Amino acid sequence: LMSTSANFICSILSHCQALTHFATDLDPGFPWPAVLVQSSAHSLTHLDFKFHPVGSSKALIDRLNSLVNLTWLRVGDDAALCEDLGPVDELDLASLPMISLPRLQELQVEIAYAGGESRDVPYELACRGDFPQLERLVLVANDMSFNYAAGLLQAQGHNLREAQITAYDIWTLSDIRTMAPKLRRLSWFA
Repeated sequence: LMSTSANFICSILSHCQALTHFATDLDPGFPWPAVLVQSSAHSLTHLDFKFHPVGSSKALIDRLNSLVNLTWLRVGDDAALCEDLGPVDELDLASLPMISLPRLQELQVEIAYAGGESRDVPYELACRGDFPQLERLVLVANDMSFNYAAGLLQAQGHNLREAQITAYDIWTLSDIRTMAPKLRRLSWFA
């Protein structure tokens, strides 16, 4: 059924030139990212999808980097898939290229897997990404075993004007001025 859905979506995407928004829960291991880039690389401004923990490949990151006008990105992990698999090798994550989205203004990272940072591909890629225009960060982390907010703010906080964080992090708010010196709006939910 999933393969049939993926083929159907790919067929639709191939006929939709110049999409501006796209959201899916299909595994990016299916060919939809390649078809999306081919049809809408320069027009797409909003993308919403979930990483398959094993489907995070150099080719996927290269395709994301082709979306040069992306201004809004929501990425998440798939908790059901993550729980069924063993830990992702940290060397595999380190070998992935950096996501570089020069126009990205809003990044939303959703971490559903409750198993520590070794599985959180969206988090790792978000921390290592190059987003020079990023002004708004939304983090939803359902895992109590790692300090996600501090890591993301440390990595991406330099231009942030707004942050919405839903996490169980335990860190001092006194560090927030250093991590996000331009922050004007903060929403924090535990």
